Amino acid sequence: MKNRFSLTDADLQDYIENRLDSSRRDEVEQRLAADPQLAEEVRRLRRQADKLRDIGRTMLDEPIPDEMLDLIKKFPRG
Repeated sequence: MKNRFSLTDADLQDYIENRLDSSRRDEVEQRLAADPQLAEEVRRLRRQADKLRDIGRTMLDEPIPDEMLDLIKKFPRG
């Protein structure tokens, strides 16, 4: 069976981040079910996205270093 649609990197990223409408999401999931290699790639990308989100949360919880605050104070505000 020939694929009825093509997947772009943007489609996969939107799928991972739950930004697809239900129709397109179903199409992507059908494609993943038929292509184990692509499904593994999506799992890898999802793990990577989860790790990046975790890093971002950790960084937001840390105080801004004094050296950085000093640099910020040196720049004029427009």
